[in-house]
Amino acid sequence: MALRWGYAPRQQLVGAAGNLRRDLPIDGLPNTLWRLDERILISSLTCLLHYAPNMSPLTQYGRMAERHWREFLPKLVRDLETKGRLHQRLLEAEEKTKDELATIRTGLMTQGLTADQAHRQAWETVRERYLLLPPET
Repeated sequence: MALRWGYAPRQQLVGAAGNLRRDLPIDGLPNTLWRLDERILISSLTCLLHYAPNMSPLTQYGRMAERHWREFLPKLVRDLETKGRLHQRLLEAEEKTKDELATIRTGLMTQGLTADQAHRQAWETVRERYLLLPPET
């Protein structure tokens, strides 16, 4: 089961005594995964929808890039966050990855590879261009 984070108003999570309500599971997750703040939605490490409700959520590619960038490119992440551009750059990276992945995969399939073989080879080619960037020195 894939874990999904979501938000719920505090009154849905907290009973009269301030205890976590066990009778209201959210999205099938154990209630212990939910914080008791007013509203929290974490679709990625950068996006709290409480503060930015109109942001597009990241796909698996964007989340992968974010984890990698935070670990191996902390200066870049800090700079982008300061400028308020991290989420936008992650969206651009995932979009370029998806587009190029589809183009390469289609080309490989016309050369006779199966869909799975073409996808794996295209992924090997594309992932380091936009998502898994080389570490900072």
